[in-house]
Amino acid sequence: MLRGIAAVMVMIFHHTVIFQSMFGDGRAPGLQFGVFAVHLFFMISGFVIFMTLARTRSALDFAVSRGSRLFPVFWVAVLLTQTVVWCAPLPGLTVSWRDAMWNLTMLAQPLRVPMVDVVYWSLVIELAFYALMLALFHALARQRLGWSNARPLVFLGTISYSLYLVHQNIGYVVMCALTTFPRPVQLAAAAATVMLAATLLTFLVEQPALRLIRKFYRRHRLENGSPAVEST
Repeated sequence: MLRGIAAVMVMIFHHTVIFQSMFGDGRAPGLQFGVFAVHLFFMISGFVIFMTLARTRSALDFAVSRGSRLFPVFWVAVLLTQTVVWCAPLPGLTVSWRDAMWNLTMLAQPLRVPMVDVVYWSLVIELAFYALMLALFHALARQRLGWSNARPLVFLGTISYSLYLVHQNIGYVVMCALTTFPRPVQLAAAAATVMLAATLLTFLVEQPALRLIRKFYRRHRLENGSPAVEST
């Protein structure tokens, strides 16, 4: 639920404040709250990581669990965003295909390679956080909290990772294409487009890839006589 709210906050912040500063007259509207949504993402990641570690038997279990969640949809999102921005160039935001391939490592920032979408800066921090937590903890107890089960919020939470990956540059392309329309129309069209893209990525790439990789890994572990633990 909170991840979905945070993803929407980031999207609104980028589609209003950042878009206006980059492509408008420089006078950004007062929706500065979105800048704190990434901090919320980090806090949620910290919460989730404790639950995951509590059910993880080995470092490899943990790596497969997190890798199957982060990388497949990230790779597709990078290629999708690169294709959209390559076909509809954004000033200062278009990178070469060679650099785009380096982005697939999720290490573009430490490698000093231009990012396909600057929102990727947070992912290398998340990777470093995972490595740190894995080094510090072997097993942690899990406590289930009674979050709201409201369907729209649950849905937003489900697509939040994909929404975070694709919302910025693709949203900018949509808004730039609708400059003759009122700002609310631009925002609505951009939000609808990136949410549709995020939904498709979640259910056609992220979740199938996650299930397939974990199924393969679980089968491999069972064949070798060591049961795998499925993690969040």
